[in-house]
Amino acid sequence: MSKIVKDQAIILRNTDFQNTSIITTALTKNSGKHSFIIKGAKRKNSKLPVGEIQPLNVVEITFYAKETRSIDIVKEIQLKHFGIPENFNFRERMYAFTTIEILLQILKEGLVYKGLYEFILQYVQKLPQEKSNYEFHLWFWFNILRFIGFLPSSETHLSSPYLDIATGKFINSAKSSARDKILYEIYRNNFPEGYTSADKLDAGIKLWDYYKKYIPYFRTPNSFNFI
Repeated sequence: MSKIVKDQAIILRNTDFQNTSIITTALTKNSGKHSFIIKGAKRKNSKLPVGEIQPLNVVEITFYAKETRSIDIVKEIQLKHFGIPENFNFRERMYAFTTIEILLQILKEGLVYKGLYEFILQYVQKLPQEKSNYEFHLWFWFNILRFIGFLPSSETHLSSPYLDIATGKFINSAKSSARDKILYEIYRNNFPEGYTSADKLDAGIKLWDYYKKYIPYFRTPNSFNFI
C-alpha cells in the first residue's frame, strides 16, 4: 500500500517515459537522490507542466511512496525557485550543468547525505548573482566532497601546497603549482585571487582527477569541456 509523502526537491534530470510522461531524478531533502514518474507531464493540459521541473528548479513535491517501488508516482509539484534562468548565456549554463553532472554521478539512490541538500540549495539560490563567476562554481564543486566523505586532509599550514591525489592529502612539495595553490585556498575556505584563467581551469581538471581516484566510475563532466 502506498502513502502520500511531501518533500523538498532540486530537479537534476528529466527523461521521457512513454508518450506523455517523464521520469524525473531529483535530490530530495529527506530521501536523497530519488526518481519519480510524472504521468501526463507532456500533455498540453497537464496540471504538472514541464516548465516547472527543469534542471536545478527547486520544488515541493508530493508523491505516492511505496516500499516495493524504486520509482514513485508524483501527485503534485509546486515550483519554489527557478534554477537556471533563461538569460543565462552558454558558458553560465555549462557551469550549472557541470554541477548537475557531478551530483548525478556521485549520489546513490535513497542515501541521504547530511547537509548536502541545504548546500546545493544555497548554490541554486546564489546562481543568478554568481552565474559567471568561475571561482564560485569551483568552490562548490570542491566542497561537495565535504558531504560525501572524500574531502582531502592537510598537514599544518603549507607554504608550498601540493594535492597528493594518491594519499588524499595536501602536503608541502616542490611539485606545488598554481592549480594546487588554488585548490588549497578553497580547502581553507577562501576564494582564490590573482591567478590566470588557465590556472583556474587547470585546477578544475586536477579536481576531476581527484574525484576519479575516490569516486568509482567518475568521469570528467562533459559540460566542463565547453567552459
